[in-house]
Amino acid sequence: PFLPLSSLLYNTAPSLPLAPAAPRRPPPPRGKRRGGEEGATGGRRELGTGVGEMVGLAEATARLERAVEAARAPGGTDSATAQLELLHQINTQLSTAGEEVIKGSQDAIEAALKSLAQLGPAPPICRSMVNVLATIYKRGARTGLYNTVKDLTSWLSNKSSSPSSIPARCATMQLLAGLCAAHGPAMVSLCLDAVVLLIKLTRAAESPVRVVAWAALAQAYPGTGGVPKLSQEEASKSMKQTMSERGTSAELRATCLRAAAPLALHAEGLWTGDLFDVLSAMLIKALDDPSASVRATASVSLSELLLAALARPAGFVSVTAARGSRRGGLGGGGAKPSLPTKRSDALTPIEAVAVVLSTAFVKTSREVRVGIARAAVGLLHGMRRADLERHAEFMLTTFLGMAAAPYDASKASVILRSLGGTGSPAECVSHILRAGMGERLSERGQHMMANTIAAQVRSCMIRVAQSRAASRTLHSRAP
Repeated sequence: PFLPLSSLLYNTAPSLPLAPAAPRRPPPPRGKRRGGEEGATGGRRELGTGVGEMVGLAEATARLERAVEAARAPGGTDSATAQLELLHQINTQLSTAGEEVIKGSQDAIEAALKSLAQLGPAPPICRSMVNVLATIYKRGARTGLYNTVKDLTSWLSNKSSSPSSIPARCATMQLLAGLCAAHGPAMVSLCLDAVVLLIKLTRAAESPVRVVAWAALAQAYPGTGGVPKLSQEEASKSMKQTMSERGTSAELRATCLRAAAPLALHAEGLWTGDLFDVLSAMLIKALDDPSASVRATASVSLSELLLAALARPAGFVSVTAARGSRRGGLGGGGAKPSLPTKRSDALTPIEAVAVVLSTAFVKTSREVRVGIARAAVGLLHGMRRADLERHAEFMLTTFLGMAAAPYDASKASVILRSLGGTGSPAECVSHILRAGMGERLSERGQHMMANTIAAQVRSCMIRVAQSRAASRTLHSRAP
């Protein structure tokens, strides 16, 4: 009953007898299931598994239908928590169930979700509904996708339809945008029709509807496979109207600005028109908005727009060649980079991006300079490492030229002074170089950056010394 101490210390305990192993059962004959039925493909999956999945999914769907009916009844209780739990349960079961099980419950789930959309659920519930529908059409029958999208668009285009309340219209737009983003390539024509409808809804009379319409539009753009020119013009026109309209809320303006970068990223022929110029000018103007939240959104959206422009280089060279530009490029083999001064002089997307940042930085207010500095940092952090290393010298020269912008320190705002800064051009450029380039460049790039800054400082010191010497000469010659 007791083991010696030495066996415990040195792991020399005698082995104890093991219990006899249970006899193995013979495997079932091939092609037979445990339920007694023969599989069609000779598989060994149990019959009870599929039946259990179907029963569990049908039970969860029935509970969701009862929750929707309880919420729809006069004086019904708030069942948002139960709806979220049921939607999560249904989505989890859909992710693991078989195709036949999903197809068997698909019609009931679609009907329950359409009834729930007419009640105008909250955005978290709408996102869960989108996840459920996206999973159904990914793993089940896709024929119901087209009917669902047609029903949603007809509800939004016809004001006399059942979801006429503002929450119901907002929920319908969220569902439509989510389906376009998830399954847009499978229904390109329907997705383009949805985009046209959402653009019209951005001019609705109700402000909540317009906010959700802009958010849904930004979400639906990736599923179009390319926004056509007519939709681009309508969207940019609606953006200008929203930003110039008096009395609009800060939330509406900020949501409108968030749709600029997705439009540029998925637009057909970005460089064949003036879409990039229109969007960049609108975002730079919004950097001087009275609302701080709108200014912050404009800065982030501007960085995303510039990244979208760098991601769409196709067609840029042909456009500049058609304009008859013969300016030298970025230079190579140690040549000094050439800095364009106008958008029409840019030969590459990186030059167009630099023109947008530099021209707006020099001739604008402090708030705009601060916003451009934030956008430049976001741009540098969003660029690929190889692209940043290749264009580091050109971008550094551009930023150092921005530091010479005129500035009146006496007009610095009290807020900026209290935060320890004045928003001067040199301070903004220092932030760009430190937070944007210095943290991402390799050792070779940092060495180049240090040498360029040192040469710039040395040149400034020489010019200051020459100016002082000329001033002393003039004073000595004065009578």
